[in-house]
Amino acid sequence: MLLLDAYTYLFYRMYRFASRWKHDVTPPHLTAFLGIIAIAWCNIFLLLVIVDTILAPGHSVIPHLSKLHIYLSFAVLAVPLYFAFLHRGRYQHISARYESESPQ
Repeated sequence: MLLLDAYTYLFYRMYRFASRWKHDVTPPHLTAFLGIIAIAWCNIFLLLVIVDTILAPGHSVIPHLSKLHIYLSFAVLAVPLYFAFLHRGRYQHISARYESESPQ
């Protein structure tokens, strides 16, 4: 739960940063959501690279991934993160939770 709290606060900071952009057509909660997906995916990919290097230094699985596999991994990661951050206006509850920590 501690890791989810860290990602929740990071989502909030990205949401607040994106909400300050005046001429952006993308809603700030969507911008923050895509940023969280990218950060979480990079963290998982780095962990996969480290484990792959330790377990099979001569034969790596990583270079054999196609673009389709990478896009599918983004989509699979986006589903639980959607329910954690966006489903039924959850981003509004997250914003209200951390509102007192941000200067106006």
